[in-house]
Amino acid sequence: MQRPEPGRWDSAADGDSIAALRCVRGRAVHLVGVAGQGMSALAEVLRARGAVVTGSDVDEPFFTTPVLARAGVPVLPFDPGNVRGVDLVVHSAAYDPERHPELRAAREAGLPLLNYPQALGALSAQCKAIAVCGAHGKTTITAMLGTLLDAFGLPATVLAGSPVRSLGDRSTLNRGTELLAAETCEYRRHFLHYHPDHIVLSGVEWEHVDYFADYGDTVAAFVQFCGLLPRGGELIYDADDAGAAGVAAAVGAERADVVRTPVGRAAPGPYRLDGVTLSAGRTGFRLAAYPGEFALRVPGLHSAKDAALAVAAATAAYRGRRGGSPDFDTVSRGLSRFAGTRRRSEVVGEAGGVTFVEDYGHHPTEIRVTLSGLRRFFAGRPLVVDFMPHTLAACGTPFYLTGGTALHRHYFGYRYSDDLDLFVNREPGFDRFVDRVIRALRERGYALDLDAFVRLELAVRENSRCR
Repeated sequence: MQRPEPGRWDSAADGDSIAALRCVRGRAVHLVGVAGQGMSALAEVLRARGAVVTGSDVDEPFFTTPVLARAGVPVLPFDPGNVRGVDLVVHSAAYDPERHPELRAAREAGLPLLNYPQALGALSAQCKAIAVCGAHGKTTITAMLGTLLDAFGLPATVLAGSPVRSLGDRSTLNRGTELLAAETCEYRRHFLHYHPDHIVLSGVEWEHVDYFADYGDTVAAFVQFCGLLPRGGELIYDADDAGAAGVAAAVGAERADVVRTPVGRAAPGPYRLDGVTLSAGRTGFRLAAYPGEFALRVPGLHSAKDAALAVAAATAAYRGRRGGSPDFDTVSRGLSRFAGTRRRSEVVGEAGGVTFVEDYGHHPTEIRVTLSGLRRFFAGRPLVVDFMPHTLAACGTPFYLTGGTALHRHYFGYRYSDDLDLFVNREPGFDRFVDRVIRALRERGYALDLDAFVRLELAVRENSRCR
């Protein structure tokens, strides 16, 4: 399998990135867009490695704000003067270096300038690296993997896409620099900057429809990424997911040297998933390689699958350092510590006898499996959904909301302004799409109250038991 074509992976640019991040102790690093999920985790890692880190972002509260405050990273308003006197600038891939004033200033000053995928790739080139990728579950798998690596005592750095309770409400684990595990993103083929020794592939579906032409284009990107594995590298994949299994087959046809490790109910071998039990407050499962049942404190079959993938990856890391495999009790204790991450089936509080759960899932498959898991985890309780897709491309069709779920407020791309008035996403065609969905929902018998949930949400957010 060949390296990606020119323009999709720039070896010269990545070589410069590796050099820039080879030793950061004592260096001043400024992060533009620092409040983003990946960027805030990178800020934690750089601080742990001795860098003097500053950041800038828009003047709004983010769920990463407490993480950055605990890490001692100041968040400044955007200003070209922020890059004065720094040694390196890293920016979110969402910002255009040709347009953003801080990035233009950095270029004019001749400062090394990396985007987040390049910076993550540079870190991965310095050690053994595990990449977690796929359409669903990346953050949860990475968080579980980090929890297990911590329980195993391995000298690892882990970057998750959300604060992890079992890691002290941080987005990272910083136990050492000999192993890196991070979630990597297929959007715009950003993951091609990474240097993986092991890849965890959770599933493949057509997503990021503004970039990928179709499902085939999406599959090609994942096959391309797996082609970066070194000789003897490992692809750990969900054997129950047709897309992931298809990618594994394509990789095997071109790279016989790549070890393919299937995980799931359809998987032969040590990571065959069996005996999944879903009950109130508990998810149980078994793996063929272990004698007992593992128990999770997070809901759903998808959580059991995420845990199985994490166990396979953590075992590979353990074997690489110590030989053999961790015993059942060690793995079980590690998984039992995992209590979820922010915005992934997260219980944010209670008010008036109502439990409020936040989840980032936005793809139809994610929504279906998340709601199914919540129904079993909170057995016997009615389920009300407030769904907020951010863009028209992400919305698709009203099938997002099927399955008997009550809907009190349909929140298509609305945002609060400073005075709590609402304004609507003005993406072309958005208003027509909202009208079409609302008509379809009313035809299906949904009672829509577009204002009640706003009042309820504001009241809950102000409640002292909620964030």
